[in-house]
Amino acid sequence: MDFSRQPVSRTVWHTVLLCLALAVSMAAAAA
Repeated sequence: MDFSRQPVSRTVWHTVLLCLALAVSMAAAAA
């Protein structure tokens, strides 16, 4: 899978990574 050729898919991928990072930080704060 090459996301660099598809700007839309790349944006979605970055959004997913951001949500994951946010979820991890919230879980760490709640722990």
